[in-house]
Amino acid sequence: MDLNYITHLENELRDRPPQRKSLRTRKRLMIAIAKVLEDQGYHSLRLSDATQEAGVAEGTIYVYFNDRPQAINEVMFDFLENFVQVHVDAPVQKFGRESPFESLNASILHWIKLCRANSGLIRCMFQMSDENPDFLAHVQRFNMGWVTSVSKRLQKYRKHSDEDIAALFVYSVGIMLDELIRRLLVYPDEGLLSQLDRVGDRDEVMANVVTSIWMKVLFPEAPLPSKRTGPLAAIIDWIQQPPNGDGSAKRARRKLPTS
Repeated sequence: MDLNYITHLENELRDRPPQRKSLRTRKRLMIAIAKVLEDQGYHSLRLSDATQEAGVAEGTIYVYFNDRPQAINEVMFDFLENFVQVHVDAPVQKFGRESPFESLNASILHWIKLCRANSGLIRCMFQMSDENPDFLAHVQRFNMGWVTSVSKRLQKYRKHSDEDIAALFVYSVGIMLDELIRRLLVYPDEGLLSQLDRVGDRDEVMANVVTSIWMKVLFPEAPLPSKRTGPLAAIIDWIQQPPNGDGSAKRARRKLPTS
């Protein structure tokens, strides 16, 4: 499946067009709405822009959607349920076929690239979650589904593992990645981007850093890659290097004051 949601919808319409003309028109309108959301954002979308993008009369959109909220909701729910969900499920199902580091790194890098390919829609997802309680509840269920799935995959790496505790750890590191995505792609933090550029490719460096942190939390006993080059080598070396002196040892060597 293509990383870009709009391209995915366009390919579906081209390769598997619905037989009924009305369904083809509806698909064109969904593509148009997605394009306007991607380019202009959730708050700026006007249905007239969508009909112009789709090349249909302005009133046509009301044959398929009651109003602006319904049109946006249908596109965003489809984006989340039938596109993002597929991309999220695939790496989780493959988890364990490689080392924990390789599995995590591939999954995190894929997620970053998916968000980059749909950054405008991801921004809309954040905005709608802040303003639409129903959509927020749906996103939260989506997130907990991912947390549960990953937590269950973790069970085979632990003896006497507590699934609830595992879920809390997975949920916490997931929130960290969401916030980094927000600062990397949705509302770019120029300081962060500059820092990444000094190290290497933005997406790969971020994936390597996040993977290294996740490894310490989720798989503390698993080895980190022994063969590594470039930014990954520097990142893992930083994690594994011994501390530059031990403050507690220095304090122990100090003479105590005599009474």
